[in-house]
Amino acid sequence: MDKTAVTSIFLEALKEYDVSPHVDLQPGKLATITFAELALDSLDLLQLAMDLETELEIEIEVDEIARDATIDEFIDFLIKLPKSAP
Repeated sequence: MDKTAVTSIFLEALKEYDVSPHVDLQPGKLATITFAELALDSLDLLQLAMDLETELEIEIEVDEIARDATIDEFIDFLIKLPKSAP
């Protein structure tokens, strides 16, 4: 899957969560926004990871999500993950 598609899936999944209203989630700004700035609590982060696993058919180790990583870096990370076994 390409970066545009993964970005779209990520942004759509993120709509289900209470993201800080101070964060501008426009695709061109994702290289500067960190997970910490989204202000998701640990349960929301876990649920978001599970949602993305389902959508992208991958497995995400939540402890591998760096809170200081940018959204753009995280999307690159998702793209590199292998597909889950059925």
